[in-house]
Amino acid sequence: VRADGSTYHIVEYHPDNGDVIARYQYQGYKDNSTWARGQSWAVAGFSTLYTETGLPEFLDVAKRVADRWLQMLNEQDDPAKGSYVPKWDFNAPYDASNDGPRDTSSAAITALGLLHLAEALPGTECGQKYLCAAVNTMRALASPKYLATPEEAHAAVLKHATGNLPDKDKVDVGLVYADYYYLEALKKCQDMEACRNYSL
Repeated sequence: VRADGSTYHIVEYHPDNGDVIARYQYQGYKDNSTWARGQSWAVAGFSTLYTETGLPEFLDVAKRVADRWLQMLNEQDDPAKGSYVPKWDFNAPYDASNDGPRDTSSAAITALGLLHLAEALPGTECGQKYLCAAVNTMRALASPKYLATPEEAHAAVLKHATGNLPDKDKVDVGLVYADYYYLEALKKCQDMEACRNYSL
Protein backbone atom coordinates (compact mmCIF):
# COMPACT_ATOMS: atom_id res chain seq x y z
CA VAL A 1 0.00 0.00 0.00
CA ARG A 2 1.44 3.34 -1.05
CA ALA A 3 1.50 6.42 1.18
CA ASP A 4 -1.55 7.88 -0.62
CA GLY A 5 -3.62 4.71 -0.07
CA SER A 6 -3.26 3.38 -3.61
CA THR A 7 -1.70 -0.03 -4.22
CA TYR A 8 0.86 -1.99 -6.16
CA HIS A 9 -0.19 -5.33 -7.59
CA ILE A 10 3.05 -7.10 -6.68
CA VAL A 11 5.80 -6.48 -4.16
CA GLU A 12 8.84 -8.76 -4.23
CA TYR A 13 10.79 -9.31 -1.01
CA HIS A 14 14.29 -10.68 -0.47
CA PRO A 15 13.86 -14.18 0.98
CA ASP A 16 16.68 -13.79 3.52
CA ASN A 17 16.24 -10.32 4.99
CA GLY A 18 12.74 -9.25 3.92
CA ASP A 19 13.95 -6.14 2.08
CA VAL A 20 11.79 -4.96 -0.80
CA ILE A 21 13.33 -5.90 -4.14
CA ALA A 22 10.69 -4.50 -6.50
CA ARG A 23 7.19 -3.02 -6.61
CA TYR A 24 5.15 -3.20 -9.81
CA GLN A 25 1.90 -3.94 -11.61
CA TYR A 26 1.40 -7.15 -13.56
CA GLN A 27 -2.16 -6.63 -14.76
CA GLY A 28 -2.14 -2.84 -14.43
CA TYR A 29 -1.28 -0.08 -16.89
CA LYS A 30 2.13 0.95 -15.51
CA ASP A 31 4.17 0.19 -12.41
CA ASN A 32 3.22 3.54 -10.86
CA SER A 33 -0.47 3.32 -11.81
CA THR A 34 -3.33 1.89 -9.76
CA TRP A 35 -4.86 -1.25 -11.20
CA ALA A 36 -8.53 -1.06 -10.23
CA ARG A 37 -9.03 -4.69 -9.23
CA GLY A 38 -5.79 -4.65 -7.25
CA GLN A 39 -7.17 -1.73 -5.25
CA SER A 40 -10.40 -3.70 -4.81
CA TRP A 41 -8.55 -6.71 -3.44
CA ALA A 42 -7.01 -4.39 -0.86
CA VAL A 43 -10.39 -2.90 0.15
CA ALA A 44 -12.02 -6.31 0.49
CA GLY A 45 -8.96 -8.04 1.93
CA PHE A 46 -8.12 -5.60 4.70
CA SER A 47 -11.76 -5.11 5.69
CA THR A 48 -12.19 -8.89 5.92
CA LEU A 49 -8.98 -9.17 7.94
CA TYR A 50 -10.38 -6.64 10.40
CA THR A 51 -13.72 -8.47 10.55
CA GLU A 52 -11.96 -11.74 11.36
CA THR A 53 -9.28 -10.45 13.75
CA GLY A 54 -10.54 -7.19 15.24
CA LEU A 55 -7.01 -5.77 14.91
CA PRO A 56 -7.23 -1.98 14.49
CA GLU A 57 -4.24 -1.78 12.14
CA PHE A 58 -6.24 -3.73 9.54
CA LEU A 59 -9.19 -1.36 9.93
CA ASP A 60 -6.89 1.64 9.47
CA VAL A 61 -5.46 0.25 6.22
CA ALA A 62 -8.91 -0.80 4.98
CA LYS A 63 -10.18 2.75 5.48
CA ARG A 64 -7.15 4.24 3.71
CA VAL A 65 -7.50 2.06 0.63
CA ALA A 66 -11.31 2.50 0.54
CA ASP A 67 -11.00 6.28 0.83
CA ARG A 68 -8.44 6.31 -1.97
CA TRP A 69 -10.75 4.14 -4.09
CA LEU A 70 -13.59 6.63 -3.68
CA GLN A 71 -11.28 9.55 -4.43
CA MET A 72 -9.94 7.91 -7.60
CA LEU A 73 -13.47 7.26 -8.86
CA ASN A 74 -14.01 11.02 -8.92
CA GLU A 75 -10.63 11.68 -10.52
CA GLN A 76 -11.14 9.41 -13.54
CA ASP A 77 -10.51 11.33 -16.74
CA ASP A 78 -13.35 9.97 -18.83
CA PRO A 79 -17.07 10.46 -19.55
CA ALA A 80 -18.13 8.35 -16.56
CA LYS A 81 -16.24 10.40 -13.98
CA GLY A 82 -17.80 9.68 -10.61
CA SER A 83 -19.23 6.38 -11.85
CA TYR A 84 -19.06 3.52 -9.36
CA VAL A 85 -17.70 1.15 -12.02
CA PRO A 86 -14.10 2.15 -12.71
CA LYS A 87 -11.85 1.82 -15.70
CA TRP A 88 -9.68 -1.29 -15.51
CA ASP A 89 -6.81 0.91 -14.27
CA PHE A 90 -7.47 4.29 -12.69
CA ASN A 91 -4.49 5.87 -14.47
CA ALA A 92 -4.86 4.29 -17.90
CA PRO A 93 -5.97 6.45 -20.82
CA TYR A 94 -9.69 6.26 -21.56
CA ASP A 95 -10.51 4.17 -24.63
CA ALA A 96 -13.77 5.45 -26.11
CA SER A 97 -14.15 2.40 -28.36
CA ASN A 98 -15.04 0.20 -25.38
CA ASP A 99 -15.87 2.72 -22.65
CA GLY A 100 -12.64 2.46 -20.75
CA PRO A 101 -12.73 -0.49 -20.67
CA ARG A 102 -14.57 -0.86 -17.37
CA ASP A 103 -14.12 -3.59 -14.79
CA THR A 104 -17.30 -4.74 -13.08
CA SER A 105 -15.30 -7.31 -11.12
CA SER A 106 -13.42 -4.47 -9.45
CA ALA A 107 -16.67 -2.74 -8.50
CA ALA A 108 -18.24 -5.94 -7.15
CA ILE A 109 -15.22 -6.80 -4.99
CA THR A 110 -15.08 -3.27 -3.62
CA ALA A 111 -18.81 -3.26 -2.81
CA LEU A 112 -18.33 -6.26 -0.54
CA GLY A 113 -15.33 -4.66 1.17
CA LEU A 114 -17.23 -1.42 1.73
CA LEU A 115 -20.08 -3.35 3.35
CA HIS A 116 -17.62 -4.99 5.74
CA LEU A 117 -16.31 -1.53 6.61
CA ALA A 118 -19.81 -0.14 7.13
CA GLU A 119 -20.61 -3.05 9.43
CA ALA A 120 -17.39 -2.44 11.38
CA LEU A 121 -18.27 1.24 11.91
CA PRO A 122 -21.98 1.28 12.84
CA GLY A 123 -23.62 4.59 13.65
CA THR A 124 -20.65 6.63 12.44
CA GLU A 125 -20.38 9.15 9.62
CA CYS A 126 -17.52 7.12 8.19
CA GLY A 127 -19.52 3.90 8.25
CA GLN A 128 -22.47 5.62 6.59
CA LYS A 129 -20.17 6.91 3.84
CA TYR A 130 -18.99 3.37 3.09
CA LEU A 131 -22.53 2.00 3.22
CA CYS A 132 -23.78 4.62 0.75
CA ALA A 133 -20.85 3.94 -1.57
CA ALA A 134 -21.49 0.19 -1.43
CA VAL A 135 -25.18 0.65 -2.20
CA ASN A 136 -24.43 3.03 -5.07
CA THR A 137 -21.92 0.55 -6.46
CA MET A 138 -24.45 -2.29 -6.34
CA ARG A 139 -27.07 -0.06 -7.95
CA ALA A 140 -24.64 0.77 -10.76
CA LEU A 141 -23.92 -2.92 -11.29
CA ALA A 142 -27.67 -3.65 -11.39
CA SER A 143 -28.20 -1.13 -14.19
CA PRO A 144 -28.91 -2.34 -17.75
CA LYS A 145 -25.44 -1.26 -18.79
CA TYR A 146 -23.75 -3.84 -16.57
CA LEU A 147 -26.32 -6.50 -15.62
CA ALA A 148 -26.98 -9.15 -18.25
CA THR A 149 -30.57 -10.06 -19.04
CA PRO A 150 -31.95 -13.52 -19.89
CA GLU A 151 -32.50 -12.33 -23.45
CA GLU A 152 -28.79 -11.63 -23.95
CA ALA A 153 -26.43 -14.33 -25.13
CA HIS A 154 -24.17 -13.76 -22.16
CA ALA A 155 -22.60 -16.43 -19.97
CA ALA A 156 -22.36 -14.27 -16.86
CA VAL A 157 -24.48 -12.16 -14.52
CA LEU A 158 -22.32 -9.05 -14.98
CA LYS A 159 -21.02 -7.70 -18.27
CA HIS A 160 -18.02 -5.47 -18.95
CA ALA A 161 -15.36 -6.98 -16.71
CA THR A 162 -11.66 -6.87 -17.56
CA GLY A 163 -9.37 -9.73 -16.65
CA ASN A 164 -5.89 -8.89 -17.93
CA LEU A 165 -5.79 -6.07 -20.46
CA PRO A 166 -1.98 -5.90 -20.87
CA ASP A 167 -2.05 -9.52 -22.11
CA LYS A 168 -5.31 -8.88 -24.02
CA ASP A 169 -6.90 -11.69 -22.00
CA LYS A 170 -10.58 -11.48 -21.05
CA VAL A 171 -11.30 -7.85 -21.90
CA ASP A 172 -14.87 -6.51 -21.73
CA VAL A 173 -16.41 -9.88 -20.83
CA GLY A 174 -18.20 -11.57 -17.96
CA LEU A 175 -15.96 -13.08 -15.28
CA VAL A 176 -16.98 -15.70 -12.74
CA TYR A 177 -15.34 -13.86 -9.85
CA ALA A 178 -17.19 -10.65 -10.78
CA ASP A 179 -20.44 -12.58 -10.42
CA TYR A 180 -19.29 -14.27 -7.21
CA TYR A 181 -18.42 -11.03 -5.42
CA TYR A 182 -21.54 -9.29 -6.71
CA LEU A 183 -23.73 -12.05 -5.28
CA GLU A 184 -21.71 -12.03 -2.04
CA ALA A 185 -22.26 -8.28 -1.74
CA LEU A 186 -25.99 -8.64 -2.36
CA LYS A 187 -26.20 -11.37 0.29
CA LYS A 188 -24.17 -9.28 2.74
CA CYS A 189 -26.50 -6.33 2.16
CA GLN A 190 -29.51 -8.55 2.75
CA ASP A 191 -28.00 -9.66 6.08
CA MET A 192 -27.34 -6.07 7.25
CA GLU A 193 -30.35 -4.19 8.57
CA ALA A 194 -28.79 -0.82 7.69
CA CYS A 195 -28.29 -1.96 4.10
CA ARG A 196 -31.74 -3.51 3.75
CA ASN A 197 -33.22 -0.05 4.35
CA TYR A 198 -31.93 0.97 0.92
CA SER A 199 -33.72 0.04 -2.28
CA LEU A 200 -31.44 -1.78 -4.69
